[in-house]
This record gives sequence, structure tokens and C-alpha cells, in this order.
Amino acid sequence: MNLYYHDRLDGLWRERHADLPLIRWADDLLVLCRTVEEARQAHRSLAEILQAAGTPLKSDHDETPIRTLTPKHPAKWLGYSITKRDSYLRFRLRGKNWAQLGISLAKAQKAPNSPLVADSIVNSWLSQAGPAYRHTPLAPAITKLVEIARAKGFDELPSNEVIRRWWQRSHARWGKDKKLAMKELSPVSPG
Repeated sequence: MNLYYHDRLDGLWRERHADLPLIRWADDLLVLCRTVEEARQAHRSLAEILQAAGTPLKSDHDETPIRTLTPKHPAKWLGYSITKRDSYLRFRLRGKNWAQLGISLAKAQKAPNSPLVADSIVNSWLSQAGPAYRHTPLAPAITKLVEIARAKGFDELPSNEVIRRWWQRSHARWGKDKKLAMKELSPVSPG
């Protein structure tokens, strides 16, 4: 899907909408717009491009795909609830993130060396939760993580400090990637 959309979506989107960032993880798409009208136009354009590519835009018939990123109307994307505050986006973990951690840990019980596999799962899960680090109360989140792991039969986890460092490192990596992406999206003025 990544290769297909790289060829059929990404470049075409940049040609048509250089000023609107399209954030994509496989086929999960998020376009950041300045106004609701701009979002409607972007949605129509995205639907056209994807229809031409033979992969119609998924729709949720119960709700509009356009969100104002307020606490009452957040974007729900990749297990995050995304809102806008001042000039930055705020990422919060949703129940889907926590449920996936529990499912992965339950499967780890059947693996050889399951405690090592559980540590790897927790580390991997935290690396994907990097965007939410600054917007999540740390102590309750670690407590919840440990409770989920214990409920799945894993009593020996890395210390809270190690878990915090893993998550903090993930957040730093995400911030670095975000800065690089924003730099690539910024128009370059001629010499």
C-alpha cells in the first residue's frame, strides 16, 4: 500500500496542494487545513485522486470526515485523539491504543521467552505512542501500562524509569521526524 500510494497519491497531492500537508500511514490519511471550507475542498480532491487510483476514499457514514480539532470534535487517527491548542497539535492516546497493547501482550504469552517478547512489545508500543508523550499524564499512563501487562500475566517489566525513558526517546525521535517533515513542506524561496 505504501508503494502504491507513493506512486498514485503522494506526488500528485503535493503537485495540487503543496500548501496542505497530507500525513499518511499506509492507507490512513490525515490532511491538515486552515479552514473548514479548505478541508471540504481537500476532501473532494482527495476523493478524486483516490477514485482515479482505484482505491475509493473510505467513509464513515455516521459522521463527517472533517474535524475542527476542538476537544468536542477531535480527529481520531491511528488510535490518537488529535486536537489543536494554540499553534500546536495535541495527541492523546485513545482506548484503541491500550486495547492493542493488551492484545499484543496476550499473544506474547504463547511465545517462547515470553517475558523478553513482552518487553519488546512494550518498547515497540511506546515507540508508536511517541506523539502522545507530552500530552499524557506520565504516572497514570505507566500505572495503566503495568496493570495491562500484569492482567496478561507479565509481572516482571522494566522499571518505571526505563519505561519513561523508552517513551521519552520515542517522543524525541518523533519530534525530530516532525521537524524534518515540516522543513520539507515549507516553501523554499529562490536564492
